[in-house]
Amino acid sequence: MRLHFILVEPEVPENIGSCARALNTMGFGSLRLVNPACDHLDARACALAHGSESVLKKAKVFKSLGAALEDLDFIIGATNRTRTLRHEYYSSTQVARILEDKGESVNDAGIVFGPEQRGLSNEDLRECDLLSRIPLFRRQPSLNLAQAVLLYAYEFSRFTIGRKERRMRQADPDELKMFMQKTDELFRGLGIEPSGNLYRRAMERLAALTHYDMRIAYSIISFIKR
Repeated sequence: MRLHFILVEPEVPENIGSCARALNTMGFGSLRLVNPACDHLDARACALAHGSESVLKKAKVFKSLGAALEDLDFIIGATNRTRTLRHEYYSSTQVARILEDKGESVNDAGIVFGPEQRGLSNEDLRECDLLSRIPLFRRQPSLNLAQAVLLYAYEFSRFTIGRKERRMRQADPDELKMFMQKTDELFRGLGIEPSGNLYRRAMERLAALTHYDMRIAYSIISFIKR
C-alpha cells in the first residue's frame, strides 16, 4: 500500500518543510499540496526540511482537492474541529489499524490535512471516506500542522518500519469503490437518501470494514439485490 499525505492550502513554508522532514524520517515520500499559499521550495521550507529536501522537490501541486484525490482508493480526513453534522471519528491509532486491515483492497491511500488557521472545511471532509482526530488532553494549546503530520506518520510507519518483505497479491483498486457503489445503490433502493444522516453515518461505518468483512458485506448486498 502506498500512502500519500495531502496538505490543503498550507500557509507557512516552515510547516511544509517540517512536514517533509517528518515524512522522510518515518519512511514516506509522497507529499501533495493543494493551492499552497506559499512556495514549498522557499529557503525557509528547505531549512526546516533538514535533509529531506528531496520530498519537497518531488511534492505534487494541485489546484483542487478533488484533483489531488482522484487516483486514490481510500481517503482519511484529519480534523480536530467540532462539526454541526454528526460524524464518526477515529483516533490516529485506529485509522492506522483500519488501513492495515484493508489489506489487498487498497493500493493508494491518502490522509488530508487542512490549513493551519481553520482546518478542513465541511466540503473538504465530504471528499473523505473516514474522519480522524488526535486524542488531546486539552484543546489548547493545539498541535500545529507539522506536529499533526508527524503523529500520523508515526502511526502509519508500521507500513515502512520493521515490515518483513513478503509477496502479496496486487490490490484491486476498484474493489473498495465497487463495494461502496453497490452499497449506495442498495440504500437508494431502500429509500435511504444520501442527504440523510443515516446514509452518511452508515457509509462512514462501512468504509472502516476490514478487507475480509467487506467481502462478506458485499456478498450480503449482492444477495439482497438478487
